[in-house]
Amino acid sequence: MGSLSKNSSSEPRRRLPLPSFGIDINFCRNPQCSLFREPPDPYDNRGKNGARVKPNFPRGKVSGSGDEKTYICGACGKSSILKSNRAIVAEYRRLRAKFRTEPPRDACTNGECTNHGKSAAEHPKLYRKSGWTAKGAQRWKCKACLTSFSVGSRIRRQKRSSANNAVLWMITNGTPISKICDFTGLSARDVYAKIDFIHDRVIDITARREGLFEQVDWTKVGRRFATDSQTLQLN
Repeated sequence: MGSLSKNSSSEPRRRLPLPSFGIDINFCRNPQCSLFREPPDPYDNRGKNGARVKPNFPRGKVSGSGDEKTYICGACGKSSILKSNRAIVAEYRRLRAKFRTEPPRDACTNGECTNHGKSAAEHPKLYRKSGWTAKGAQRWKCKACLTSFSVGSRIRRQKRSSANNAVLWMITNGTPISKICDFTGLSARDVYAKIDFIHDRVIDITARREGLFEQVDWTKVGRRFATDSQTLQLN
C-alpha cells in the first residue's frame, strides 16, 4: 500500500480538464483582461516546491468540486465555469454532421435527379417558378426531371404564434409540460408541436450561422472558440 501511494502521489494532479484534439477553452474569458486567451497552469501545484513551478503560466484559482468547478482569473478576478473540452468537440461534430447530411428544403426532391440536393437559392437556373400552392407558397419545378415542390413557411400551421415566446421561456426555465398547458391554455399536443417548431427554427438559424464559417480564411484570422454559460457534459 505504501508503494502504491508513493507512485500515485508523484503523478501531477490536474485541476483543469484535459484538452481534446487541440481544443482547450478553459482560460480567462474576459476580453479586457491582459490574460485573455492565455492558458493557465493546468496542474494543482499545492504543496510543491515553488522553484519547480513554471512562473510563465498564469495561475488563477479553481474553486468548487466535481462538475461545478470555476476558474477565477488572478489578473482581473473574473470567474468562468470550467467545461469539458471533450464535450465541446463531440457537440461540434454532432452539429456539423447534421448540417452536412440534411438536404436543403428548396431543392429537387427526386433522389434520382441530377439536381437533387441543389438549392434553388444557390442554383436558380436549375428551376423555374410554377405557380402557387393553396397556402400561398411559391411552387417550383425542376427543369431536369419536371418534379414540382414548394418550400412554404414552417409557421403556416401556427394558429397561436403569440404563445411561442411563452413556451420557449418556460421550457428554458424548466417548467413542466403540465404547467405550460395551464399557463398558455394549450393542449399537451400543441405544446409539443411548438417545441418541435422552436427546435426547427434554432437548427435553421444555427445552420445559416455555421455556413458563414466556410467563407472565413482561418489561416489569416486565427481560430477562436467561444461558448455560452451552458455546461456541456458527456453521458
